[in-house]
Amino acid sequence: MNTDELRELAAEVYRNVFGYEVSWWSLYPIEKALGDHREAHRLGTFGMECLLPDDKGDMPTLEMLVDGFWLPVPPIESDISAAYQMEERIKELGLHRKYIHYLTKILHGYEGMSETIVRLGRGIDTEILFDMVHATPEDRCLAALAAVEDKQ
Repeated sequence: MNTDELRELAAEVYRNVFGYEVSWWSLYPIEKALGDHREAHRLGTFGMECLLPDDKGDMPTLEMLVDGFWLPVPPIESDISAAYQMEERIKELGLHRKYIHYLTKILHGYEGMSETIVRLGRGIDTEILFDMVHATPEDRCLAALAAVEDKQ
Protein backbone atom coordinates (compact mmCIF):
# COMPACT_ATOMS: atom_id res chain seq x y z
CA MET A 1 0.00 0.00 0.00
CA ASN A 2 1.16 3.53 -0.67
CA THR A 3 1.21 6.26 1.98
CA ASP A 4 -2.23 7.64 1.12
CA GLU A 5 -3.78 4.16 1.26
CA LEU A 6 -2.14 3.47 4.63
CA ARG A 7 -3.44 6.76 6.01
CA GLU A 8 -6.96 5.93 4.87
CA LEU A 9 -6.63 2.43 6.37
CA ALA A 10 -5.68 3.94 9.74
CA ALA A 11 -8.61 6.36 9.65
CA GLU A 12 -11.03 3.54 8.76
CA VAL A 13 -9.80 1.38 11.64
CA TYR A 14 -10.23 4.19 14.16
CA ARG A 15 -13.71 4.96 12.77
CA ASN A 16 -15.04 1.42 12.34
CA VAL A 17 -13.25 -0.64 15.01
CA PHE A 18 -12.96 1.95 17.79
CA GLY A 19 -15.88 4.19 16.81
CA TYR A 20 -13.85 7.42 17.00
CA GLU A 21 -14.44 10.58 15.01
CA VAL A 22 -11.05 11.15 13.37
CA SER A 23 -9.47 13.70 11.05
CA TRP A 24 -6.04 14.34 9.57
CA TRP A 25 -4.29 17.61 10.48
CA SER A 26 -1.13 19.00 8.82
CA LEU A 27 1.15 21.96 9.44
CA TYR A 28 1.03 24.90 7.02
CA PRO A 29 2.30 28.50 7.06
CA ILE A 30 -0.19 30.75 8.83
CA GLU A 31 -0.91 32.54 5.53
CA LYS A 32 -2.80 29.42 4.41
CA ALA A 33 -5.19 29.63 7.36
CA LEU A 34 -8.62 29.87 5.82
CA GLY A 35 -11.75 28.51 7.45
CA ASP A 36 -11.23 25.48 9.71
CA HIS A 37 -7.75 25.74 11.23
CA ARG A 38 -5.90 25.74 14.53
CA GLU A 39 -2.82 27.75 15.43
CA ALA A 40 0.32 25.72 16.01
CA HIS A 41 3.73 26.67 17.33
CA ARG A 42 6.83 24.53 16.89
CA LEU A 43 10.20 25.10 18.47
CA GLY A 44 12.87 26.07 16.00
CA THR A 45 10.54 27.68 13.46
CA PHE A 46 10.17 31.33 12.63
CA GLY A 47 6.73 32.81 12.50
CA MET A 48 3.45 31.12 13.16
CA GLU A 49 2.11 27.99 11.63
CA CYS A 50 -1.40 26.57 11.55
CA LEU A 51 -2.95 23.13 11.42
CA LEU A 52 -5.38 22.46 8.58
CA PRO A 53 -7.66 19.42 8.32
CA ASP A 54 -5.87 17.37 5.66
CA ASP A 55 -2.94 14.99 5.26
CA LYS A 56 -1.08 16.86 2.50
CA GLY A 57 1.01 19.36 4.51
CA ASP A 58 4.01 18.93 6.80
CA MET A 59 3.89 16.31 9.57
CA PRO A 60 0.37 14.95 8.94
CA THR A 61 -1.18 13.60 12.14
CA LEU A 62 -4.34 11.57 12.59
CA GLU A 63 -6.33 12.89 15.54
CA MET A 64 -9.54 11.90 17.31
CA LEU A 65 -12.14 14.24 18.73
CA VAL A 66 -12.56 13.84 22.51
CA ASP A 67 -14.73 16.26 24.50
CA GLY A 68 -14.26 18.99 21.89
CA PHE A 69 -10.47 18.60 21.66
CA TRP A 70 -8.41 16.95 18.92
CA LEU A 71 -5.89 14.44 20.31
CA PRO A 72 -3.28 12.53 18.26
CA VAL A 73 -3.72 8.78 17.89
CA PRO A 74 -0.90 6.27 17.36
CA PRO A 75 -0.13 5.27 13.76
CA ILE A 76 -2.05 1.99 13.95
CA GLU A 77 -1.11 1.06 10.38
CA SER A 78 2.61 0.93 11.29
CA ASP A 79 2.90 0.74 15.10
CA ILE A 80 2.69 -2.81 16.43
CA SER A 81 1.75 -1.72 19.96
CA ALA A 82 -1.21 0.24 18.54
CA ALA A 83 -2.16 -2.83 16.50
CA TYR A 84 -2.14 -4.91 19.70
CA GLN A 85 -4.59 -2.43 21.25
CA MET A 86 -6.78 -2.84 18.18
CA GLU A 87 -6.71 -6.63 18.65
CA GLU A 88 -7.87 -6.18 22.25
CA ARG A 89 -10.78 -4.08 20.93
CA ILE A 90 -11.62 -6.83 18.42
CA LYS A 91 -11.75 -9.31 21.30
CA GLU A 92 -14.00 -6.96 23.32
CA LEU A 93 -16.36 -6.83 20.34
CA GLY A 94 -16.44 -10.65 20.21
CA LEU A 95 -14.95 -10.67 16.71
CA HIS A 96 -11.72 -12.55 17.48
CA ARG A 97 -12.73 -15.70 15.55
CA LYS A 98 -13.59 -13.70 12.43
CA TYR A 99 -10.42 -11.66 12.91
CA ILE A 100 -8.29 -14.83 13.02
CA HIS A 101 -10.07 -16.12 9.93
CA TYR A 102 -9.37 -12.93 7.96
CA LEU A 103 -5.80 -12.62 9.20
CA THR A 104 -5.11 -16.20 8.12
CA LYS A 105 -6.76 -15.51 4.77
CA ILE A 106 -4.59 -12.40 4.26
CA LEU A 107 -1.40 -14.25 5.21
CA HIS A 108 -2.07 -17.61 3.52
CA GLY A 109 -4.98 -17.10 1.13
CA TYR A 110 -7.29 -19.62 2.82
CA GLU A 111 -10.87 -19.27 1.67
CA GLY A 112 -12.79 -20.28 4.73
CA MET A 113 -12.66 -20.59 8.47
CA SER A 114 -13.20 -24.34 8.12
CA GLU A 115 -9.92 -24.73 6.23
CA THR A 116 -8.05 -22.85 8.96
CA ILE A 117 -9.68 -24.99 11.66
CA VAL A 118 -8.88 -28.22 9.77
CA ARG A 119 -5.23 -27.22 9.41
CA LEU A 120 -4.95 -26.20 13.05
CA GLY A 121 -6.98 -29.26 14.13
CA ARG A 122 -4.33 -31.61 12.72
CA GLY A 123 -2.00 -30.31 15.36
CA ILE A 124 -0.21 -27.07 15.81
CA ASP A 125 0.59 -25.69 12.39
CA THR A 126 3.70 -23.75 13.30
CA GLU A 127 3.83 -21.91 9.99
CA ILE A 128 0.34 -20.43 10.48
CA LEU A 129 1.04 -19.53 14.08
CA PHE A 130 4.43 -18.02 13.27
CA ASP A 131 2.99 -15.89 10.48
CA MET A 132 0.11 -14.70 12.67
CA VAL A 133 2.48 -13.70 15.46
CA HIS A 134 4.65 -11.82 12.95
CA ALA A 135 1.82 -10.23 10.95
CA THR A 136 2.43 -6.59 10.14
CA PRO A 137 0.26 -3.86 11.65
CA GLU A 138 -1.07 -3.27 8.13
CA ASP A 139 -2.20 -6.92 7.81
CA ARG A 140 -3.78 -6.76 11.26
CA CYS A 141 -5.69 -3.58 10.32
CA LEU A 142 -7.00 -5.18 7.12
CA ALA A 143 -8.15 -8.27 9.06
CA ALA A 144 -9.85 -6.14 11.74
CA LEU A 145 -11.76 -4.12 9.15
CA ALA A 146 -12.85 -7.29 7.36
CA ALA A 147 -14.07 -8.79 10.64
CA VAL A 148 -16.06 -5.65 11.52
CA GLU A 149 -17.55 -5.46 8.02
CA ASP A 150 -18.48 -9.17 8.17
CA LYS A 151 -20.36 -8.47 11.42
CA GLN A 152 -22.66 -5.95 9.74
